[in-house]
Amino acid sequence: MKKLFALILVVAMAFSACGGQPAEKYPPQKMDFGGGDYSWHYFNDNGQRIKYEVFKKDVLTEIHYSEYDEAGNEIKDTVTDPDGNELKRDEITYENGKKTYMVRYRNGVISLEDFFDENENNYLSKLYEDGVLYSWTESFYDEDNSATMSVGYRADGTVQWMNEYSEDENGNFVTQMSDFDENEELLKVVKRTSTKNGYKEEIIFEK
Repeated sequence: MKKLFALILVVAMAFSACGGQPAEKYPPQKMDFGGGDYSWHYFNDNGQRIKYEVFKKDVLTEIHYSEYDEAGNEIKDTVTDPDGNELKRDEITYENGKKTYMVRYRNGVISLEDFFDENENNYLSKLYEDGVLYSWTESFYDEDNSATMSVGYRADGTVQWMNEYSEDENGNFVTQMSDFDENEELLKVVKRTSTKNGYKEEIIFEK
């Protein structure tokens, strides 16, 4: 009986030392960058970050919030100013645990859409200005997830540029860049090859 009483007393004292509250499983963490620049990070019981606050010269400048689905995938990332006004919001969709779609809003207006198709190794990104489609890019990858080609389109769907990626016989990374006019007539083709000191360019065709 005395041993049981002593055990209860120890637990009570530990509980009291924590201010009457059990210790957090994942307590907030501070990242200090010096000069009054730092951030505070907050987590849920699964260890996922649900909020972080950014400070510049000891002044709170923005707050980030994250939401997750039952599988632990982040489905929403929101940034607000200190007054709670939304600056940016990403909404993400998954299928079978894989990201398939992401839409971004800035100040409540759509600014970006990303589409992912891992089965076809295809990626599509649409850019908006003031909520209106401005341009879009389609990228293709091989089985090793290395980019093979990217195509840029104007808002009306006409091709504006195309980049093709490969390696030469020496293992140097090569990009062949083609530009097109509004009628999709070829204007210029440039071959860019990586080197030890940067890259070299060669004009293959110019109208």
